[in-house]
Amino acid sequence: MEKQEAELIFIPFPIPGHLLATIELVKLILTHGRRRIHTITILHWGLPIFPPSDKDASLQTLAKTESRIRIVTLPELQNPPPMEFFLKAPEYYILEFVKKMVPSVRDAVSTVLSSSRDGSDTARVAGETPSRQIGIRPELRRRGEYCSWIRHLCSYDTWVDMTGRFHEAKGILVNSSKSIEPNAFSYFESIPVYDYPPVYPVGPILYSNDRSILDPLERDRVMTWLDEQPESSVVFLCFGSLMNLPATQIKEIAQALEIVGCKFLWSIRTDPKDYSSLSEILPDGFLNRVSGLGFVCGWAPQVEILAHKAIGGFLSHCGWNSILESLRFGVPIATWPMFAEQQLNAFTMVKELGLALEMRLDYLLADGEIVKADEIARAVRSLMEGEDVPRRILKEIAGAAKAAVMDGGSSFVAIDRFIDKVVVSAMDCSKSR
Repeated sequence: MEKQEAELIFIPFPIPGHLLATIELVKLILTHGRRRIHTITILHWGLPIFPPSDKDASLQTLAKTESRIRIVTLPELQNPPPMEFFLKAPEYYILEFVKKMVPSVRDAVSTVLSSSRDGSDTARVAGETPSRQIGIRPELRRRGEYCSWIRHLCSYDTWVDMTGRFHEAKGILVNSSKSIEPNAFSYFESIPVYDYPPVYPVGPILYSNDRSILDPLERDRVMTWLDEQPESSVVFLCFGSLMNLPATQIKEIAQALEIVGCKFLWSIRTDPKDYSSLSEILPDGFLNRVSGLGFVCGWAPQVEILAHKAIGGFLSHCGWNSILESLRFGVPIATWPMFAEQQLNAFTMVKELGLALEMRLDYLLADGEIVKADEIARAVRSLMEGEDVPRRILKEIAGAAKAAVMDGGSSFVAIDRFIDKVVVSAMDCSKSR
């Protein structure tokens, strides 16, 4: 009897960190399910607040190099939510945008199903539930039980709206590992399967091909400079692919680095439309004064940098990809969250796990506060010189995180379990109908 193969559909959030993680997850699932998965379709869509990036091109490159992957670009939304929604509550804007995209997603899924090899309904679409009105889980109904460090109720309510739908899923893939968040995964394992879908820790999933989206000359300049630095001597500063810090804040960071006087690598990912050279947004004479001490660049190969022996600390916005990358290579973090779930990530790292140093936990870029140079300098000095940095524990976690994704590791096994329990069982249900 011929063995049936599954067709999977991914709908990634269209910003760089999510797209890159999706690329790696797709490759992992294809590797694990090589005889059980026929095709993976990625539905790609755009948000007007985020212009197309080099990561979008990475999706097309992936499709060209892997015959089992196809990219379907959804039509542009003609009536997006008002931009003022995003400025006041980004999470609310995004959820409203996603709701408006449901008809396009439904049409694309129908097209994929109708063009499958046998025309049968052999697919189950994870996250299709926004097309239905679903109730909130009882433990999430009481708004007063939110944590005090999630300050904005509008954004909080949006997260409740989204997470309240999780129980409709057949399984939840989480880009983390038991070694990183043991208590969280132990809790989910204790929940009866009929009350909540199984949670599969499949991380840390790191994007391994930064070189394909970087200027090779710029990448070589950065890595050559790092090669010349002593071990654990350099602090890396990077605040994500979406953060355009105001010029006044950039100047405070520059002043802080001069105060501390340690070696640094600073990736300033400011929109190139705002300047023609980095010297325009830095204090007068800064690049000359720190020549030999620091290196300032635009986009940088973050995974490759954090893996380098010269890196001794990371001042980060606490995006989840950045946290995973730092943990994977045992690099200490000082927390400076900017928006979205980054405050929650920072709190988890500092207060719950004890794996990061606190600079800020509740900072929001949209509030307009400029963090002063003295505060930044104290955080960098503590990160690079302080005795409270949990370097030994971080090295242990780095080893465990590496082992988790190797053959036989907990995350490696979790991907196989996901394919067996979710993908294969969904196909069996389809055949029995």
